[in-house]
Amino acid sequence: MILPVSIVMFVKDIGPKGLKLWMQTRVSNGPLNGLMEFPGGKIEPGESSEEAGRREVHEEVGVRVEEYLPLFKRHSYVNGDKTILLHVHFSKFDEIPSSSGEWFEFHFGESSQFLEGKIPKVNHEFIDLFLEYIEKQYLGNHVERLWQKC
Repeated sequence: MILPVSIVMFVKDIGPKGLKLWMQTRVSNGPLNGLMEFPGGKIEPGESSEEAGRREVHEEVGVRVEEYLPLFKRHSYVNGDKTILLHVHFSKFDEIPSSSGEWFEFHFGESSQFLEGKIPKVNHEFIDLFLEYIEKQYLGNHVERLWQKC
């Protein structure tokens, strides 16, 4: 069984040394309880991954993001008897209530290893790839193009 899921990484303060990503604490009865993660959830039938990301952010964080949510990556992994097809979007929206989560600082050239045991294992891979990608965009003076819909 393949389960399509959409998440949104909120990013701000992109600069020469790195950036900040926003995460919230998961509250559930499962093994991810208490871990920091990006808002998101299942993509409903007839819904695009971007629409699902917007809906999930509104449901989980209480904010409406109307701007374009670029798709960074599709990433699949196995979780028990399910294959999760994760659609990873990102946004420069940063008007998130501080009570909903927190901003974490990441440095280019370093990994997300400092969050080992604090975030789901699968998140390390795409966070590290995202850092490499954004660093290349920053060095090429292309950051503003990230937010333009093609």
